[in-house]
Amino acid sequence: MHWAPFLSCALAVAGLLWAERRGSRPGIWLTKPIASLAFVWAGLAAGALDSTYGQLVLVGLVLSLPGDVLLIPHER
Repeated sequence: MHWAPFLSCALAVAGLLWAERRGSRPGIWLTKPIASLAFVWAGLAAGALDSTYGQLVLVGLVLSLPGDVLLIPHER
């Protein structure tokens, strides 16, 4: 198993938490979509395409991407 997607995911989430804590809107706008993409990449790396269940989870992760971006607050 390759660790790059999981490491990317962890780093993106850590960056998002840091940006949220500091109230950095640019940081949130940068890291939240990256974290969401990293979730999808991690799912693919974990073999999501190998089973019906995995495919359904992957569809959910892909569909959550635009929702995550739309939930970024416009003003603080």
